[in-house]
Amino acid sequence: MSDVPKTYRLLRRGDGYYYRRRVPQSLVPLLGKEVIKQSLGTTTLSKAAQLRSLKDMEWDEKFRSLEKLAAEKQSPPLMTRGLALARLRTFVAQRDASWTKQLADDPPGSDDERRSMRIDMLEEQTALRTPDDPNGHAAIWSARQEITQGVPYLFEAKEFSEQEFVELIRRALLELNRREVARLEEDFSKTSFDVLFKAASAPVPDTAKPSDMNFGKLCETYFKQYQTDAKYKGIAQKRIDKVQSSLAVVSELIDADTLVTTIGHAKCTAFRELLSQVPTNANKHYPNLSLREAIERGKASGRQVLSYDTQAFHLATLNAVLRHAHKLALLQTVPSEGLAPWAPKVHASEKRRPFTPDELKRIFAAPIYTGCKDDGRGFAKPGPNVIRRARFWVPLICLFSGMRPNEVCQLELADVRLSKGGTLYFDVNNGGEIKKLKTSASKRGVPVHPELMRFGFGEYVKKLRDEKQQKLFPEIKPGKYGYSSQRVADWFSDTFLPKVVEKDGKICLYSFRHNFRDALRRIEAPEWVLQVCGWSPSKGVSDNYGSGYNPDQLKPYVDKIEYPGLDLSHLYSSKTLTV
Repeated sequence: MSDVPKTYRLLRRGDGYYYRRRVPQSLVPLLGKEVIKQSLGTTTLSKAAQLRSLKDMEWDEKFRSLEKLAAEKQSPPLMTRGLALARLRTFVAQRDASWTKQLADDPPGSDDERRSMRIDMLEEQTALRTPDDPNGHAAIWSARQEITQGVPYLFEAKEFSEQEFVELIRRALLELNRREVARLEEDFSKTSFDVLFKAASAPVPDTAKPSDMNFGKLCETYFKQYQTDAKYKGIAQKRIDKVQSSLAVVSELIDADTLVTTIGHAKCTAFRELLSQVPTNANKHYPNLSLREAIERGKASGRQVLSYDTQAFHLATLNAVLRHAHKLALLQTVPSEGLAPWAPKVHASEKRRPFTPDELKRIFAAPIYTGCKDDGRGFAKPGPNVIRRARFWVPLICLFSGMRPNEVCQLELADVRLSKGGTLYFDVNNGGEIKKLKTSASKRGVPVHPELMRFGFGEYVKKLRDEKQQKLFPEIKPGKYGYSSQRVADWFSDTFLPKVVEKDGKICLYSFRHNFRDALRRIEAPEWVLQVCGWSPSKGVSDNYGSGYNPDQLKPYVDKIEYPGLDLSHLYSSKTLTV
């Protein structure tokens, strides 16, 4: 390795260095990316070279583990915040107990030795607090191997990123370090320093008497039971993960160390009051703060608090946990019963809105529709290319079909069909392994709007068929929970929209469906058309759609759909092939 250039696998961006490494081709499907790129947190080449060596070790080990899983035809497990906190708290509790015993069995022989040990610990603390210190990185990597037992967990960045996991490990090591320094200084005024690890200082053994059970242990027993029930009830993993995340919030706000037998109505109302002040996306905006600290920071910055529905979900979780305690005879009543969120309830019709005419103009005047560098990272940079792939087509199809984003994103080429009457239509169905529909009544045939053909949709479909593709959008990969629309919808809402319009929390990819509904009403489409397309408070007609109405009958109404003031002629293709 002495011949390796100093800049090998190092990339400079601005003032900082990044670690950049290609993923072996066989592992790309598992990792979901071709290149690893991670900030090294340093502006110095020599430090970057040291950190690169650590990253090489880390990724060599991870690639070996992934190759082993691939050979065994297994998928790497997903790391969630709830799982990470549980593992880290166990790690802190076990290592803290080991260090306490070690210090008791072999205490420092003199004041000088005690001071020397303290200096060593403080140097370790400094290394952990310095982003580009190789010793800090090495300590974190070693702890990570112990915590994950060498298993190459994957991360869903939107939910819980690898950087967040590394930061939690750093906090765990700092917590252990500070406890050890306190013991060396014979300061026993605190059992913990970081609120995340408060419960880790005195774990409740499995043999603890029920009356001694703390709230953290109660949440664990409840979740184990919930997982067992979920297995037999067929509850989706997305729901299980949501409950686990909610348990982490509830446990932190109630305080995991609280004895279950002491929880009463006052404790529950105090929880509700705290919950009503928690800012939205606290983990994203304040990843290094406790929820109580995030509340104070959120107040200072005027950040929006959790919605009525989110608060209601957390209150329901608390209720379920305390009902579990009641079944275990730990509580005589369920003190959280009947508590409602402290937030205004938003009617379903107010949660999302259609795009305004001006917003539609701005969206379709963006570089991805007028000419951009590319449809990847360069989608917002003006350039010569209008690339007709998923990011181009999905919003347009949603706007001119009224289909739900996931219905569009999961379409196969075989779903673009011709009716007996000659109508080209989208066959919305749940055939195949990954297709999902909101309800069984969602199966329908939606005519392809003439504008889509003028935009070159026929040419696009022919090209894919010539390439022997199966999917209408081959580049779309399903998200964490199997929904084809997840990545496209996240990109559209979080990355694309903020660059072209001012977001108010009520617009997203789904908003095009509301525009289509309003357009149907403008042309005074009959009730059955609204029902077939999924909008009607009444029941009956849409349930029988498969045999009652076909795309040929819908076509005259879909063809009339237009958006006054929206000129999309710049998207017209020179070729308008039929399919």
